[in-house]
Amino acid sequence: MRCDEGSRNPVTVAAVDSERLDGRATRFEHGVVALTLLAGFTFELPWTLPLAAGVTAVGAVFGPRGAPLVRVFVQMMGPRIPPAEVTADPTEWRWGAALEAAVLGLATLLMFGSLIGLAWILGLAVAGIDALDGATGVNLSARVVRHGRERR
Repeated sequence: MRCDEGSRNPVTVAAVDSERLDGRATRFEHGVVALTLLAGFTFELPWTLPLAAGVTAVGAVFGPRGAPLVRVFVQMMGPRIPPAEVTADPTEWRWGAALEAAVLGLATLLMFGSLIGLAWILGLAVAGIDALDGATGVNLSARVVRHGRERR
């Protein structure tokens, strides 16, 4: 990771850098979204679907600099931890977030249409993908986006 200004922490700069994104920040975000969705399903809290959709949509629209959970990670952990060894491509991350936001948005619409079972199937699929990324760093949504770009 690089740090252009000596007074700024390399983690803080790298976590929202336009070239690379701190992999720990993305794993944190995906872990929180997965836990939120799983808790919502377990405790029958359907409002967690639109909440998760909103959080991922903000990240998709505004990128890593505007993603609420990435910013929380950077602000809370950035000054305390060493620079990241694992990074992610912000463009892939953003498209992955857009894909997740679209699926969760559809789940939200299904929930409001009284199709809560189908809504939770979609929500749990996103929770599984996010849990995988949070635990292992394997971002399936970004891989789907990358695969789609390579096919063109």
